[in-house]
Amino acid sequence: VVVGIAAAEHVMTSSIGWSLCGGAIGIALDKIKEEYDFSDFDFSSKTKWCHLRIGFCALEVLANFGWDIVSILYTESEIPYCSALMDSFVDAVSDPSNTFVPTIAVKQVLDPKNPDDYLRILQMVQQRSRVVIFCMDLPLDRRAFLAKASEAGMTTEEYVFIMFSTRSQGFGMHFYFMGYIRLPSLSNSFSGHTGTGKDVLSSGLTAFWEDTENKNTDGLDAIAKQAAKRAIVLDIDATVSNQTYMAHFKTDVVRRVREDPLFCNTEECLTNGNKSRGTYARQLHDTFYMFGMGLSREPTYYHDATNLTKAMAGDFSGLTGEVQMTENNTRIAVFMLYYLDSNFQQQVFMTLTYEDANINITLNSGDPSTTIWATRNGKK
Repeated sequence: VVVGIAAAEHVMTSSIGWSLCGGAIGIALDKIKEEYDFSDFDFSSKTKWCHLRIGFCALEVLANFGWDIVSILYTESEIPYCSALMDSFVDAVSDPSNTFVPTIAVKQVLDPKNPDDYLRILQMVQQRSRVVIFCMDLPLDRRAFLAKASEAGMTTEEYVFIMFSTRSQGFGMHFYFMGYIRLPSLSNSFSGHTGTGKDVLSSGLTAFWEDTENKNTDGLDAIAKQAAKRAIVLDIDATVSNQTYMAHFKTDVVRRVREDPLFCNTEECLTNGNKSRGTYARQLHDTFYMFGMGLSREPTYYHDATNLTKAMAGDFSGLTGEVQMTENNTRIAVFMLYYLDSNFQQQVFMTLTYEDANINITLNSGDPSTTIWATRNGKK
C-alpha cells in the first residue's frame, strides 16, 4: 500500500509543521506493526474533532449554570482556529431548536500587538457581562489575556472566563518555536528554546500561565496564575491510558521524522533538534494508527475508500484519549469542563458526550460549592 502524505511546513509550523509532527507517522507505524498482522504488506520505506460540536456543548454548560449573558473574545491566526470555535458557538446560539438562548453582549477580536485597544475592549466587556468566553491560539496570549483581565479589575469572584479548546490541553500547553515578537506589554518575544515549567498538571503538561520561553522576565506568571482561578476550560478529553507510550512519543516524535520510514532531509527537519513536537502531532498519530487498524481488518480494501472507512469504525486508546469512530467516519466527541482546585491542579467537573446530535452530561464532581466554586468561597 502506497500512502501519500500532504504536509505543511511554513503555515502554523508549531501546530502542523511536518518537521515537528511528521515523526508521529513512524511511531504509529511501529505500533501498527506490533499489534496487527501485516505479513502480506511490505513496510519498506479523522480523529480530528468537528468544531461545530463545541458550540452546542458550551450552550449546555451555560444552561446548566443559568448564564444568559456572555461576551466572546478571541485572537486570529493564519489558520482560523479560534474564529471557527467562536463561529460554532454563534451558530449554536442561532439554532431555532434551542430552548436556552443566551445573549451575546460583545464579540470582539483581540490584537495582542495593540495594548490600548485590548484594554478598551476589556472595559467594554466589563460594562456588559460577567461571563466571558475566550480563545487564544498561543499559550503566551492566554497568559497575557489573564494578566490584562487582572489589570482591568476583572478577576474578582463575580467574573467567570470560559476557555474554548479542541486540542486536549485543558489548562496546559505545548511548547512552541515561533519566529516573531510580541509587544512587551502583553507578552515577550519567543526565544526558541523549550523547557519544563514549575507548575505541571496531572496531564503532564505545563500550566499555560507560565512563561517558560522568557523565564518570567515580565513578572506576570504569578498574576496570570491567580487569574486562572477565575477560568474554566471546555476542551476535548485526552486521558491517555498508556503513559509509558505517551512518554516515548514525547521523547522521540520530533527526531523520528528524520528516520525510517520518512527520512525527511529538509532544512527544517534536519535542524529540529531543539524544538518541541507540533500541537497536532498526537492527532496525526491517532489518524494514521486508525488507518492501519482499518487496513488490518479489511486488507483488500486499501483501494476502496468507502469500505475502508467503515472498517475504521470502532474504539481504541490513542494519544488523544479514548477514540470512538462511527461508520460514517466521525469521532464521538467527549468534552470535559475543567476547573482548578485550591492547589492549582486541573480537575473535571462535567463530561459532555456529543453523538448523533445528542449531548449526554455526566457530573464528575460532588457539591459544586466544594469543587468548581471552591476557590470562590463556594459561590457561583
